[in-house]
Amino acid sequence: MNQLGAKAEKLIELRDKFGLLVPDFTAIPFSQIIRDYSKVTSELESLVNLYLADSTSVEETNDSITKTLNTIRLDLTAIANFSGIDYGKVSFRTSAALEDGGVDSFAGQYQSFLNVDFSLATLEEHALLSFKCMVSPNVISYAKQRGLTKFKLGGSVIVQKMFYGNSSGVLFTENGSAQLQ
Repeated sequence: MNQLGAKAEKLIELRDKFGLLVPDFTAIPFSQIIRDYSKVTSELESLVNLYLADSTSVEETNDSITKTLNTIRLDLTAIANFSGIDYGKVSFRTSAALEDGGVDSFAGQYQSFLNVDFSLATLEEHALLSFKCMVSPNVISYAKQRGLTKFKLGGSVIVQKMFYGNSSGVLFTENGSAQLQ
């Protein structure tokens, strides 16, 4: 499983492999900025897996997840390593390991925060919000609807220079992966 999450990996591929214009971004793995990352993710995965196995309700699971999420502490020294980001206005985007898979997309399940002034304080705030949304009731319900039996956390927060486009689009392919020529 990749450390950056699917969205970040795809942005890197579009930029580096295909040479497409992608607004400047930095992907910051949650494992680098969350204290006791392995312990926290293991606990959260266990809670979600109980829900996926029909051992708890979504409400019980969400209550337990919230308690665990409230214990998370960020490594402020690690956060400070990103003080050189100079994009002005940014978007903070969640990049999760489970999204954009061959079978399950998780499209629209994760949060993005747009048009935010970058600072270490906004990075702290939005990194935590981005991590938390990976175990939201919507995400875990989607996982259950899709028949997942094992939930795996991983990914990053993408800090991307804000781009104000005139239009946007979505590409749908048969297997979730476009072959660019």
